[in-house]
Amino acid sequence: MTTETTGEYIPNWEFLQLEFQGIHYQLPANGAYLFTGVPTGDYPIEITVLRYANCAVSLPNPRTVTVAADTTVDVVFPVTCRS
Repeated sequence: MTTETTGEYIPNWEFLQLEFQGIHYQLPANGAYLFTGVPTGDYPIEITVLRYANCAVSLPNPRTVTVAADTTVDVVFPVTCRS
């Protein structure tokens, strides 16, 4: 799971929150998180912008990700910030 942030003002600290299987993870503006050992199935993943009303996550959000056996799934969430 990767976040790619663009725009006029991008915070340089963790301001994104990833929710996966009921657990929250903090991410920087351009960050990544690798989940290993995820069983086969469909999973919703959601990104929330913390403390910055001028930043938005591209839709769809949340997204449903399908994990198949012995595969890697890349999920990118573009985030745009305005001043």
